This record gives sequence, C-alpha cells and structure tokens, in this order.
Amino acid sequence: MADDLLGEDNLPLRFRTGVVKKGYDYWGSKCANGRLPSMHDINPMEIRRLMPHVAIVDVKHEPEMDFHYPLQGTDIVEHPYSDHSGKWFSEIPHQKTPRLIRQYCVKVIETKMPLLVNTPHVGPLSRSDVRLFPA
Repeated sequence: MADDLLGEDNLPLRFRTGVVKKGYDYWGSKCANGRLPSMHDINPMEIRRLMPHVAIVDVKHEPEMDFHYPLQGTDIVEHPYSDHSGKWFSEIPHQKTPRLIRQYCVKVIETKMPLLVNTPHVGPLSRSDVRLFPA
C-alpha cells in the first residue's frame, strides 16, 4: 500500500523517518475492503511508541469547515512549545484560513487519501513533515 502513496510533487513517496513509515503502515493495516479506517479502528495501545508523534484531528463540516485537536502527542506539543489540544484551528492564529495546515486537512477530506508534505513550521524548527491519514 505504501507504494501507492504520492507526495506533494506527485512522485512516489519517500518516508523521511521510520516513525512516519510505521504510522503509515499501521494506518494502512486498518484499511479494509477499500474502506478508510474509522476512529474506532485506531487503538492507541497498538501504537504506544508512536503516540508521542500523533495528533488526532476532528472535522466539523457545518456551518463552515473547521478542524479540532482533541489530542496532540507530547513530541508535537514540545516542537511549537504550545499545546493546542482541545482547540479549533480557527482559534489558533497560525492555523486559521488560509494557512497551509488547514489547506492540507481540506485536501485529505476531499480526496480521502493520505498526504505527506514538508512544510514551513511555526516554532523552533524551520520546516516540519506533516503526515495526514484520513479516518
């Protein structure tokens, strides 16, 4: 399944870290019969070592699309030095429309396909890999 995934340049994806590859492989193992995994298919106990690198993002479609972080892993929280758990993108200045992270989430919702991009980052890192796996 990893061979089918394309990067932002529409070339076959090259995973930059083992963590991203393991996350993608786990997500792919939860896809069944051409169906995307649901949140109920994802078991944090099965991916304990990955959880520090995981952010769960919920989608609200109405009245306008917005995204919510019910959970952000400790590794994610440490990078921007800010915990956005419990917040909506529309409440976070660097994630409001038309920011790239929001555009990426919309693309994943519309295409129902995973997305991996290397993007400018707010915080101590100048760039960051963004991995979005739809559920």
